[in-house]
Formats: sequence, structure tokens, C-alpha cells
Amino acid sequence: MLTVFALWLAALGLAADLSAQAAVPSVAPPAGVRTLYLVRHGAYDIDDPRDEAVGRSLLPIGVAQARLTGDRLRGLPFTFDAIVASPLTRARETAEVIATQLGGRALTIDPDLAECTPPTRRADIMAKEKPEELAACSAQLERVAARLLVPVSSGGGDRRELVVAHGNVIRWLVTRALAVDSEAWLGMSIGHASITVLSIDGKGMVRVLAVGDVGHLSPGLQTGAFGNRESWALDAPSAATSPVGSVLPAQPPITSTLPSPSPAPIVLVISFDGFRWDYPELHGAPALQALAAEGVRAESLVPSFPSKTYPNHYTLVTGLRPEHHGIIANTMWDPEWNAAFSLADRAAVEDGRWWEGEPIWVGVERAGRVTASSFWPGSEAAIGGVRPTYWGRYDETVADEKRVDEVLAWLDLPVEKRPRLITLYFDEPDSGGHRFGPASPQAAAAVAHVDSLLARLRAGVAARGLANAIDWIVVSDHGMTAVDPKRSIVLADFVDVAGVAIDDLSVFGLLRPQPGTEDALVRRLTGAHPHLHAARKGAMPERLHYRAHRRIPEVVVWADAGWTIFATRADLAAARAKPNPALGNHGYDPAERDMHGIFIAAGPSFKKGLTTPPLDNVDVYPLLTRLLRIPAAANDGNQKSTAAMLVEPMP
Repeated sequence: MLTVFALWLAALGLAADLSAQAAVPSVAPPAGVRTLYLVRHGAYDIDDPRDEAVGRSLLPIGVAQARLTGDRLRGLPFTFDAIVASPLTRARETAEVIATQLGGRALTIDPDLAECTPPTRRADIMAKEKPEELAACSAQLERVAARLLVPVSSGGGDRRELVVAHGNVIRWLVTRALAVDSEAWLGMSIGHASITVLSIDGKGMVRVLAVGDVGHLSPGLQTGAFGNRESWALDAPSAATSPVGSVLPAQPPITSTLPSPSPAPIVLVISFDGFRWDYPELHGAPALQALAAEGVRAESLVPSFPSKTYPNHYTLVTGLRPEHHGIIANTMWDPEWNAAFSLADRAAVEDGRWWEGEPIWVGVERAGRVTASSFWPGSEAAIGGVRPTYWGRYDETVADEKRVDEVLAWLDLPVEKRPRLITLYFDEPDSGGHRFGPASPQAAAAVAHVDSLLARLRAGVAARGLANAIDWIVVSDHGMTAVDPKRSIVLADFVDVAGVAIDDLSVFGLLRPQPGTEDALVRRLTGAHPHLHAARKGAMPERLHYRAHRRIPEVVVWADAGWTIFATRADLAAARAKPNPALGNHGYDPAERDMHGIFIAAGPSFKKGLTTPPLDNVDVYPLLTRLLRIPAAANDGNQKSTAAMLVEPMP
């Protein structure tokens, strides 16, 4: 199917072969043909006050756009002969991301590809530019054309080059390639991370194979086309009144015209932190119980070790054990980087290097769909250069009801901007369980609160006519058990802890003793207390899956359920002196039933009224990939564990 732009080219009698298919054209030209894949840089911070040659880095959405562009180009059945980029930061960073996607290809910087404004008859543009800069731009672009818009030298064979540049440069090259009015570049729309393909045969004839193709980007990631404030089109007259409107009317980017896959439900994953498996029966949760009656409930959701918040939330969305995804505790040390991670360190939490594996939202975004996350651990970091389309930094002052309303606002978006996946996190009833104990009236009130949030969300969905358009999955990261300040273990009673660095000590701990003292430390701690366990990293029980990662230190200690570990007597005294000591905790062996959380799912994809055996939390991720119809990244889960829950049988 020809696009309007292709029809316009045909009417002028110019050579054009524009493809509107989802895949970038894979060209097999005759000998001596040069094929240029021109990519515009991703979205960047236009308000950055630094000189653009130094600053103006890509925004997170720009990095995501670059990753998706690299993924698409990687699927082509050939290897690029060269990757060349503008020296400006936004283009160079885009090229670096793409080059990494293409296997770490070498990158060449060409100063002539820098953004500039070509001379024009438009008085409003000319008034903003210095004559000498316009002349320099004209000479610069002529040099680019002389190098790129020519066939490969005799005997050189076919050549495919990837060029990462800027909107003006690419639009000018297309205009020059078509040999039309030099003003025509003003009428073209080239979005961020779009792909334009030009082919120059052995006789010097140029063919335009694609212009501004953004078929690899979901609607929520398509930015930078006409209408945004970065483009001359902001202040330009419409095509109807433009002096060049009759030559080249403005066109939208060429995107896929292939039929879309059949509509699929939105997947909404909700986590209630610390919601124990039996809370619905213990405290009552009518909204949650109603959801379970309409769908599937596992007897419990078994966490990974340690049964703590960050490790298990990231396991839920990656299907990886903590030893494989790297978030091995809420507080940890990386010996390779000589750096610490903690929940309170916002820089570390937002640093994608800490988060290994591929969370579900990254896979969905790379598939070209929109995702959203409200405070789910890990969603604040650019993991592999990708964040959810819609996300925000964790802010405990935001009322839970506002989080629900934010999700409903996402569901109010136009279909093309509406998330296909939403992950939503609430920090209760964990806080109530910690402070007052899991069986307390205060914990019951926290359960009632989150249950009311679910009811509010379901009512909002129903009011929008989306009740049959959402697959609901409600989970928790772990359970909660009662603790007594009297049931305490003090490490200093058995060993000298002065020379031992200790991380995340409470019901388990990560010990970093002086090199060469590890075995002696474990020997002294083993059997020192009937409710304390200690092991070298390599000797950890296999069922705990806690050996592999470098961030797991050489010595690990953990307590039996209900017991708490302190480093020194002073630490114990300080804890007991608090007016409100904690009466509930988690982090214990996942075999302890009190550590188990909840799994409830309902919606068009799930059977009704089904109860299943306990589910391992690594199995949630492969279920999500099936619901979202995307390939699963490497994971430790088993898709067969959830197959019986689904209406459609597994293929």
C-alpha cells in the first residue's frame, strides 16, 4: 500500500520505493550500491542550559527509543560496514546505545553531521540565524552529501552504513537525494529515533526506501515529529500557507500499516507489601476474596531467600532468583565496584547497573508497547537503558488513593497511549505488621485499608467499561511472623565482630570478615545458638538458591522464625529501649509458612473458582510473558506451573 508521500513522489516522476511495512527494508542491491540507514537521535533535555555540544544528554525515553531502534536494526540480515555519528551528545549517546545493541561495533564521529540550519527563503528562520552560520551549515552539508550520496568507489562492492544524526541533516539529505526544491526539507517530519533509508546505485541514482519510519516505537514513545517545540514546525505556518507547501506538504512519519494483533487484556499487577497468605481469612478482605472467587487463588506464594522486599519484588518481575538478578538484599555491598546499595540511597536505587536481568516492563517496551509503573521497586532505574513509559520516583507522601487514581488516569488515555502493562505497589500491610505484629488489630486495619484500595480500583475500572478488559494479578513479596524482643541472638557473644563488616542484619545478615578468617568465623558461629545458622557462601543450602552472585559475601547468617540477630549487646539494648519495638518481621527461610504471600488472579485469561497449590514466585514472570504475548528473557521460572490457571491451553 503506497503512502501519501510515496504517491507524491510518484507524481513528480522521482525514483522512490517507500515501504510501510513493520520491518526496515532489507536491501540486496547490485554491486557498488551504498545504502544509508539514517537514524535521528533520541529525545533529549531541550531545557538543559549547557552548550549542546557538551551537554543535552538523552532523556530516559530517548535511551529507550535508541534501544528499540538498535533491536530493530539488529534483526536485519546483514552487518553494517560502518557506524557514524554526529559529535553532539544526544546523537553520540544514541549511536553508542545502538552500537552496543549491534554487538559493540566501533563508532566513528563525523563533525560534519552536527546539527545546523540550512539557508532558507523563510524570513522568520533567517532572522534567528547568523549569515556566517548559515553559510557554514551549507558548506558542511555539501561535504556530507559529497561523501554519502555517491556510489561506492569502483570495485568496492556493496556497502551499508548506519548514520546517527539530526532532524535537519536527515531532512536536507532526503531533499538533496530527490533533487527537489532546497526548501523542501522544511516540510518533512522526522521523529526521534526514526529510520530513513537511502540507496545510491552504481550509476549514482538515489532511491528513497523509507522516511521517518518509527514502526519499532510504541505510540507513547513516538516523539519529535512536527508539533513539538523542538521543531521549526512550532512557529511555522501551516502547509496550506507555507511558500513550500505546494512542493512538499508535511507528512507524518511512515509507520506500519500491517494489521495489529487481536486486542488483548491489559495486565494489571498489584503488590501489597507483606500481605501474608492467610490474611484474608484472618482479618477479612472482601474485595480480595471476591476477586479470588472470580478467578484463581494459589494456596500461597512462596518467596525467594531472603524473604525481603526488594529481592522479591524484583524476582516477581524477572523470574530470577536474587542470586541471578543481583538484588540479593535490601542493603548490600558490591566488591567489584567497591560500592554500597540501600533502599535509602536514591542514586543507587535509580542506577540501572545494580538491577540485572530483564524486568517484564523492559520486554514489553522493547516489543513496542506502552507500560506504566507506580512505585514498583526497580521501575525508577533505567535497566538496559529502558524505563516504563510512565513512571515516577517513590514518594511515601503520596496518598494510596492518589496511586489508584493515577492508574485510572492511565486507563483514561487514548487506546494508543494506554499501558498494556501496569505494575502498582503499596507498602501496606507491611508497616502495620512490622510495628504491631501480624495478628494485631492494627495489622487488620492495614489489611482493610489495602482491600478498600482494591475495591476503589475495581469500581473505577467498571465505571469505565473495562471490567472485561483487564487481567488482574494481586501478589505480595513475603508474609510476616510475630517476633519477641526477648528472642534475640547477639553475634558478639560468640565472635569478635570488630573486624567484620555486616550488611542488612536483622533476621539474617551478610558478613564480610577479614580475608582468611571466613572458615574460623563460621566454625565459631555454627552451633553457638540453637536458633542461629551460619555458612560459607558456597555451602549455603541448595534449596535457598543463594550462592552464585558476587554480592553475596563469604559468610551468611540467618535465624529461625521469630528470632532476631544483633551484632552487639549495645545494638540489642538500643532496640529494646525504643518505645515501640517491632513485633513482626520477615526475611526468614521461605520454607516457613508465615513467610508466604498471596497470589490471586482474575480476568478474561483466567479460569474461575480455581485453587492451586502454593506457587513459587519465580513462576509469576513467565505467566506475565504469556499474558503479554512477548518472548521471555532468561529466567528461573516454570511456565507450566501456571498453565492450569489459564482458559487457553499452552501451545
